[in-house]
Amino acid sequence: KKKKKKKKKKKKLMKKSTKIFTGLFAFTFMFAACDQLAFDFTQELVKEFIVEILSGSNGQGTVSVTEQLNLKDGDLDKHRDKIKSAEVKSVVVRFADYVGKDSAMYSGAFQMPNLLPDIYYMNDLDISDYAKNNKELVIYEKDGTSFPDDANFPGDELIAALNEQLLNPTMDQIDFVYTLSGTEFPVVFKATLAVNFNASVGPN
Repeated sequence: KKKKKKKKKKKKLMKKSTKIFTGLFAFTFMFAACDQLAFDFTQELVKEFIVEILSGSNGQGTVSVTEQLNLKDGDLDKHRDKIKSAEVKSVVVRFADYVGKDSAMYSGAFQMPNLLPDIYYMNDLDISDYAKNNKELVIYEKDGTSFPDDANFPGDELIAALNEQLLNPTMDQIDFVYTLSGTEFPVVFKATLAVNFNASVGPN
């Protein structure tokens, strides 16, 4: 009888131990799963487009290109509904595949009309130099260059609106308009708008 009682006690202890172990395992698994959902990532959204200024009027060649920056891309699209914060680090334009006269100076303008009606006006730029030497036209850089050519442009407002739309799961794209004007043509080149940002994904 004593042996049977001892066996029953052992079985009860084993059952309790198994329940405690199972509970601890489940808790640890859930904690780990939640912890994995909280992370940061960096991404660059890019849009390539071709700029052609083939002729002009009264010695002035002008072109205005309207394009869309796709937000349904990469980690941003994958984690859009779980992103807790997003911060734009830089907005730049890159140039490549330039065909035209050397030292072709062009002034420019940049706008994201569905975020802000204001237009950012840019000083003369040697497109051929930027394209051949892989220079970036920095429009905005956190803790650095911020819309340097136009002191009256509300750059902080545009970046704040851009940060907000990165968090908006219903916003699929952002329109932008890039305008160039100069006296040298024909000119053809590839331009790339690049928006680099950091984002934090939080647990549900």
